[in-house]
Amino acid sequence: MKFIIRSSIIAVALLGTVFLTTAAHAQSGFTWQDAASGESAPPNIGGTGTTETLGPGIAVYNDLASFQAAAPDATSAEDLEDNLVPAMNVGSCAEPVSAASNDACFTPGQFVDGLEVTSSSGGGIVLLEAGFAGVPSAVMGANTFADTTSMTFPNGATQAVAMEIYAGAAPGDVMLTLFDTGGVSLGSTTVVGLGGLPDGDFIGLVSDTPIGEIVIEGLGDNGELFDDVLFNDAVGGDVARFAVSKDFDDNNTASVEVTLSCNTGLPLEQTTTIEENAPVNFVIGDFEQGELNCTVTEAPVDGYTASYNDGVGVSADNCSWENLTGRQFTCIISNDLQPSPVEVTKEWVDENPGFNPFNVADAVYRCTNHALDDDGIVEGNLDFYTEGSSDTVTFPVLPDWDTGTNCSIVEVNLPDGGVEVDDSNCQNIRLFPGDSASCTIVNTRLYEGIPTLSQYGLAVLALLMLGMGFVGFRRFV
Repeated sequence: MKFIIRSSIIAVALLGTVFLTTAAHAQSGFTWQDAASGESAPPNIGGTGTTETLGPGIAVYNDLASFQAAAPDATSAEDLEDNLVPAMNVGSCAEPVSAASNDACFTPGQFVDGLEVTSSSGGGIVLLEAGFAGVPSAVMGANTFADTTSMTFPNGATQAVAMEIYAGAAPGDVMLTLFDTGGVSLGSTTVVGLGGLPDGDFIGLVSDTPIGEIVIEGLGDNGELFDDVLFNDAVGGDVARFAVSKDFDDNNTASVEVTLSCNTGLPLEQTTTIEENAPVNFVIGDFEQGELNCTVTEAPVDGYTASYNDGVGVSADNCSWENLTGRQFTCIISNDLQPSPVEVTKEWVDENPGFNPFNVADAVYRCTNHALDDDGIVEGNLDFYTEGSSDTVTFPVLPDWDTGTNCSIVEVNLPDGGVEVDDSNCQNIRLFPGDSASCTIVNTRLYEGIPTLSQYGLAVLALLMLGMGFVGFRRFV
């Protein structure tokens, strides 16, 4: 199996020919046999179709590893290497191409069983052998550029298909439309931005409904082609697939442990790690349809709440399915960042009992690199009401998961003079998701000159002075 990796270097020549500047050939039925005869291939005239939404229960995979993890039973393979066409040539294949083919391309049994290939007009299928138009290995598609290429799966049990797809003679997009075994459309998806040969791209499709046919259409009428087909074709042998993806509302890239647990089938429990934009796939086998119950849960993530969407409803606990009869299931785990509390306490030390600090001990906070804010800055006021010696106020912070959020609190609205402020404990507080913080601002009342006496002190001083007056009076009498 080759599975060609896309290259940024695109071969655009077909046997040394130069592309025309009009779409005349595409419109008149230009073929790969024409190209092999030395005629110029047409340019891409541009597609008129748009990507449709695939129906429910269909997952798309953009790399081989992810597809194989989701569909380990997709072991039927056709890499087109076992054929009769000489190198650097174009072979004309009779329709349908199948395991029974006996023509210039294949002898019976050379082509994989369970797959048939036809063109929309019946104008023939071609096999471009390695070296033609720069392809490193054999590719196949409809001979006429304006035709579409159809793959059918006659055994009726195919639910996973992957292939390498090509736009053909010029850069363009290729649309794949899926149909069930009854001919009902399951929707379509488009592989965009393909270069001309030999530039190809991988696509994998897994459906909970058996796939009867895939129609491949080059949207620029430049001869869509395919290679390296993988599909599952086993009747029976139930397999359930669970595609699990993750979405952090702050784009956190943390790895989180996720577990699939089932009441039957093998294995009963599977655990792996998942990240945003890196979905995982669980596969359960050896179970009876209608008896399988499964749940997906993740390990708690500090500073976040989780919600689970299993395609039917949203839960705070898990994705869950009961009495399963389908084969492809999805679970989206969303993690929402929760506020971290910052607790600020204001303390007055040795304040003058005659001084009322009520509503004159406020502060402001400023946090930078604040999550989910466009400019990353959040500011606010803290109002302290200290009839006694202290008061505490709390404000919320959404910490940045990567570098943390930095907060500082500064006191404002102090009375003029006579107060010393120590707010050093409330500077440069750094928080990450799940953290909390607390700090204290201390105000010390300063006394200058002779302290003011309370009413009790004044009474004592008056008595003392009165006594001294009596003593003085008697001495002078």
